[in-house]
Amino acid sequence: MISKFFITLVSRAREIYTDCNTEANAWSKAILTPILNQLREHKVMLDKRLENLKKIQNNLDSLGSRIAELEATRDQLHKQQGAVRVMLERIHQPLPVLD
Repeated sequence: MISKFFITLVSRAREIYTDCNTEANAWSKAILTPILNQLREHKVMLDKRLENLKKIQNNLDSLGSRIAELEATRDQLHKQQGAVRVMLERIHQPLPVLD
């Protein structure tokens, strides 16, 4: 009788353990699935932001070189403008009168 009671008790304990294990696995999947989905979405958003920041950095680098080119062009134009002024001053000078 005691042996049968012990066997029944152990069998019931195994059933309870199996049920608890199954329920715990189902619960963890039910809880973790939305969290994992949110993490994936967050990662995608962070990857997009990182890509945007890289594009901005590249644009800033190319913008810096473009600014340098424009400044060099501006300096050349200032020199040309100075040369034109000198020419205009000479043109506007009265001619010497020859007697």
